[in-house]
Amino acid sequence: MELKRVLLGLSLCALLIPTQAAIPKCCVTVSKNISNKMLKRVKHTAQQDDGICQIKALILYLDGKKVCAPLSVWKRLVDVRKKRKPRKQKKRRN
Repeated sequence: MELKRVLLGLSLCALLIPTQAAIPKCCVTVSKNISNKMLKRVKHTAQQDDGICQIKALILYLDGKKVCAPLSVWKRLVDVRKKRKPRKQKKRRN
């Protein structure tokens, strides 16, 4: 009887692991309070509404956090990144 319980428990765990990995992390709502300062430091991806996710959004990643923004923020993101100063390159020693 004990062996049946153990096998049942292991079977349930095996079923749950792939299911959790397959669930997408979709944006459900978007934040409209996105500062230009934040836009200078983010990495981003776009979420489409064709398939699993329900809305189009711009996903911003900053310091390990995910912020969902409307696609209208994309233009501001491009503008802010064009205006930022290029980094000075270090001189190489030969």
